[in-house]
Amino acid sequence: MSDISRKILMYTIFLVVGCGFSGGTIYAADNLMSALKNGQVAGDIRYRLETLQFTGKENAVASTARTRLSYITDDYKNIHAAIEFEGTFSAFTKEYNSGVNDKVRYAEILDPVATHANQRYIAYHGLPKTSIYYGRQRIVFDNGRFVGSDSWRQNEQSFDGLTISSTLLPEVEFTYAYIYQQIGVSLDVERMKSNLLNISYHGLKNHIITGYSYFLNLEEQPINSQRTSGARMTGEYSLRRGSSLLYSIEYAKQRSYKNSPAFIESDYVNAGLGVAIGEIKVQLGFEQLSGDDEWGFSTPLASKHSFNGRTSQFLATPLAGLRDVSISLAGRLIGLNLVATFHDFSTYVDNRYIGNEWNVMATRPINRYSGLMVGYANYSDADSTDDTGSKASRFWFQYQVGF
Repeated sequence: MSDISRKILMYTIFLVVGCGFSGGTIYAADNLMSALKNGQVAGDIRYRLETLQFTGKENAVASTARTRLSYITDDYKNIHAAIEFEGTFSAFTKEYNSGVNDKVRYAEILDPVATHANQRYIAYHGLPKTSIYYGRQRIVFDNGRFVGSDSWRQNEQSFDGLTISSTLLPEVEFTYAYIYQQIGVSLDVERMKSNLLNISYHGLKNHIITGYSYFLNLEEQPINSQRTSGARMTGEYSLRRGSSLLYSIEYAKQRSYKNSPAFIESDYVNAGLGVAIGEIKVQLGFEQLSGDDEWGFSTPLASKHSFNGRTSQFLATPLAGLRDVSISLAGRLIGLNLVATFHDFSTYVDNRYIGNEWNVMATRPINRYSGLMVGYANYSDADSTDDTGSKASRFWFQYQVGF
């Protein structure tokens, strides 16, 4: 379907929603006006100061304000529409490489200055326990490891396409998505013809079993065209005195697909084990993305900045693959939500050490509309004998207020 055809289809759907044809008669406009008047408006402003020191680059300082305004209509004959605008602006300083501003001498912080429509879709809820969305939308499957919105960055990732979600079968959540375009955090566009399927079973108390198959047919980066199928299970077991045992386990297989010129045959393994005692939580994690020195397991639609450390050293999997062994401690102290995490990184091939990272994040809600966040992360792959190698450290201060 061409871009022009898609726009014509979108405007046609809006016209049908606005007019509400039935038996050749146009419904009175006041019904539609009620849906418009009863719609909901929401928005927020998120100011963030982020600094980055990275070996071989000038120190970067990004002071940005992300504004967001959304409007969603009330239902009209089981249909509603929504639009969300997002704008990122420089505040005080912009001495950083945003990925698109050509300031390559600075370290990279992927928050370009831009304004765009982050969401614009039509939704239909007329089928039993089923919702259909068409247009630009936020799509997150499971923890975002394979498909996500990457909301950590100021410009959120979104997708153009069709999604169908259903809970018609007891205890089963079914979601299918056809994506023809991805808009990344740097507002880079990847055209595609991708089919995504995610099915989860919620029939076991405190446990979720999920199976998925993602068929990515990418036009701009055909080398990343792939089919990935896997399963995951997460849950918890109640222990004594209000404590619980937490776990997760996941495996996926990735192979080349459609127009990919590469030979892809990679594996993904993720396992976690933790204990929660009151407001304190301790977790051990192991994540492995295999590689063969020519290809590393890839996740081009993922919430990449949420995994493998906060310094974002491994947004792309090394060709030799990646092993990430982590331990995290989370709790609450004097009104602050605290999380401290340590990562040890090595390659899948030959298990070579490629660095470690520790990070700490503190968040504090001020009221139901606003909150603060402060964070710091430090990465190093320096050799312990001569202190050579790469180092990176990031600092964040963030204040967000919404309505």
